Amino acid sequence: MKLFPDSNNKVNIKSFILTTTLYLLFFAGIILIIMAFCQRKIQAESESIIRGIANGETDTGGNGGIFSDLPPAFVNEPSEEPASPLKYISSRHKDRTNYSLDRTVVSAAQIQNKTWEDPTKREIDFEALHEVNPDIIGWIYLPGTNIDYPILSATEDEGANFYLKRDYNKRSSAHGSIFIQTGRKTDFSVYDTIIYGHNMKDGSMFQNVYDLLDPESEVSGNNLYIYTPDKVIKGQLAACYEESNELIHEKYNRFETEEDRAKYIESFSNTTTCYDLYKDALINEKAKLITLSTCTNKGDRRLLAQFLTVHN
Repeated sequence: MKLFPDSNNKVNIKSFILTTTLYLLFFAGIILIIMAFCQRKIQAESESIIRGIANGETDTGGNGGIFSDLPPAFVNEPSEEPASPLKYISSRHKDRTNYSLDRTVVSAAQIQNKTWEDPTKREIDFEALHEVNPDIIGWIYLPGTNIDYPILSATEDEGANFYLKRDYNKRSSAHGSIFIQTGRKTDFSVYDTIIYGHNMKDGSMFQNVYDLLDPESEVSGNNLYIYTPDKVIKGQLAACYEESNELIHEKYNRFETEEDRAKYIESFSNTTTCYDLYKDALINEKAKLITLSTCTNKGDRRLLAQFLTVHN
């Protein structure tokens, strides 16, 4: 029995497979675009919510607790920590008899990003943030960019890379979080505190660090602000450059001696026009640096931006 009645109706198998494959790839591409759009929408809502919490914006007429407006996780890993921040907080605070979730926040659509005339006067509501996640140890803000996020530091039990692929609610996320590596000091008292964040194509997280490469950009002249429960730290850009993927603390012996610091500073000398303004202060043992570190499109390289703190 012939599969096709006559030779004129024979199907070109190769053409059929090629056409089918192209259609499948086309529809798969559409699905991926939709998924990426949905994920970014969820991420944007999540970012708006945490900024609203940090800024103390509440809805006195709202219903539910602080987590009532949190978007669902786009990806969930049931084998990891509880995806629900409420469950997580409850598990960590079983002995807190006075613990309550009576604070409410406005919906993500109502929360607007602000430009602070004097960022040093900005007040971050760490009490509310710690109700969401005790791992939030600070807040980073670079005016003129999207960099306006909580800073996290995972516990030893959670592991050094915990927030590489998790958001501030401990939910799985390709965007990850802005974080300080587990085991490093989080009080910004060491010579150089390194803060990590992904370079996202949608412009979120640390993508705007690339704007600092251009000395003519408005962003390169802006100060960096770090907020902690105890103080506000202001930093001025001293250098921005690409570096190898090596761990800086290990490479320069944790900056314990003046020689270590001198080698480190030499590695990024004259990388920006503003370097000469601060080169003498950088080597001082009392100097404090804050380094923003993000990935490049080269697997063995990272983009670093160094800020010299003005006061802390």
